[in-house]
This record gives sequence, structure tokens and C-alpha cells, in this order.
Amino acid sequence: MIEKAQEKHLDSVMAIWLNTNIAAHPFIPRSFWEGVFEQVKEAMLTSDVFVYHENDQVLGFVGITGREYIAGLFVDGEAQSQGIGRKLLTHCKQFYPRLELDVFAENPGAVRFYEANGFEITGTKVSPDFNREEHHMVWSA
Repeated sequence: MIEKAQEKHLDSVMAIWLNTNIAAHPFIPRSFWEGVFEQVKEAMLTSDVFVYHENDQVLGFVGITGREYIAGLFVDGEAQSQGIGRKLLTHCKQFYPRLELDVFAENPGAVRFYEANGFEITGTKVSPDFNREEHHMVWSA
């Protein structure tokens, strides 16, 4: 089931956020993710966050900032490759006529996932925070 995140989901969302970032970005020190944890947690409260859960267990979430930017889409490691990310994107596409995001080029699995879900690379730049290539990707209805 997908629903707008509530305060009761926040701890689960943040655990998924931390664990998935560490696993998906081995080229970024774990200490970075731990260092911005509280800042991201605060940002969650002012973003549109949708959670996918089964039996009250959060298995994934997507966070939208502004009117169209996907700040993150994360699925718990044990629940990946089960269509949860696709379901979250499909849900968002019902409410947002345009979605965009940035993804590290060094994460080809994520790039393929977004391309398979209708996103196109519209540009590539070097991330000022990490000195790593990022693709800017856009989907439009």
C-alpha cells in the first residue's frame, strides 16, 4: 500500500535512507551520510514523502521537493527488485506532470531503473559536493 508518510513512518524511512545510501554509494564515505542524517530527517518533514508498506512495515519511499524534484527514492535492501520502486514512481506520476532527479553516473543500476520508467538523461554535470558525475533525468507526462 502507498500513502503519504506520517510521523510514525519517519524512523523506518530514515533507516532505509541511511542503509540504502551506504550500500548504493560505496564511493562516498559512510560518515557523510551519518553527518547529514539529522538535516535530511528535518527535510523529510517539509517534503512530499510517500511510503510503500505491507503490514505496517515500510519497505520503500519516495520524497518530492518543490513541485517536481525527486530528492530520493529508496527501497529496503531485502525488498529490492520486487517492483516497489516502480509502484512508487507510478503513484507519483499520477500527481506530478513532470518529475526530475539527479543520479550518480557510478550507479548504473539506478540509471537503468529510471530509464526503464520513462526518464531521459537531459544533462550531465560534476557534483560540486562529491566531484562525481551526475546525470540529470526528466520524465514528463
